[in-house]
Amino acid sequence: MNHINIKAKGKFTFAGGVHPPQSKTLTADSPIQQGPAGKQLAIMLSQHTGAACKPLVKKGDVVQAGQKIGDVDAFVSAPVHSPVNGTVKEIALQSHTVLGRSLAVIIDADPQNNLPKQPASTKFAPDFDESKYSPQQICDAVRQAGIVGMGGAGFPTRVKIEPNPKQPKKTLIINGCECEPYITCDYRIMLEWTNQIIAGIKLVKKATGCSEVFFGIEDNKP
Repeated sequence: MNHINIKAKGKFTFAGGVHPPQSKTLTADSPIQQGPAGKQLAIMLSQHTGAACKPLVKKGDVVQAGQKIGDVDAFVSAPVHSPVNGTVKEIALQSHTVLGRSLAVIIDADPQNNLPKQPASTKFAPDFDESKYSPQQICDAVRQAGIVGMGGAGFPTRVKIEPNPKQPKKTLIINGCECEPYITCDYRIMLEWTNQIIAGIKLVKKATGCSEVFFGIEDNKP
């Protein structure tokens, strides 16, 4: 088999497809804002492709925002965390969009102790140095943070970026396309949290061992 090495540059498209009105103007110029904290949350113990988590907390436990509340010892898995400060009301079956029913940790949020949180922008600068971290450290941090894909499968990100000498990775593609009408969340994140995104790309490139990176951005997002 002959391998053709193509250096992609510029705009690309293909014939056909559906092109509904974009309707992005409603929110494209609106900065990201913090939403109100929920009073009660059901944190599903199955949020991704792979093994479901087992609860690490029990009824009556007080939990803190960011605390790991579910995990499992499996490669294709990711832990889940409490998004709020609160108290575990119960661990019970809840409706699940894919599985039908799944165990969840039900948390009553503390109404007096859940101030809005901003992203840690001060930790990242344009000259962020990813060389301070090893691929193993990066992969472990991604796993412990419970990061998964935002598609329907929620594939654990650690599995995607894990180095594999038998199948080395060459190209990292950053999907900045946001084709659906009305949606502008990726657009605002790229504008407002640019340093965080660049730092993340540097870390993933280091972890995967990729030699090249491509950014996919729509031509209406200059």
